[in-house]
Amino acid sequence: MNAVAISNNDMVYLHWHVESKIVNCPGFNVIRHDAKTNTEPPLPAMVGPPSEAPGDQKFETTDK
Repeated sequence: MNAVAISNNDMVYLHWHVESKIVNCPGFNVIRHDAKTNTEPPLPAMVGPPSEAPGDQKFETTDK
């Protein structure tokens, strides 16, 4: 698997490539390792399952 991360102060763009579909894998959880607080919170996700009503999209974290 190849992976690339590009970031600035506000956002991180993650891109990875796998040779073929990973069977029974609905997605990935991306966490931040915070050395100061010794926590590993999941990062916010800006893409997810469609909402039921237009304009009702609520962003979740990558562990959802």
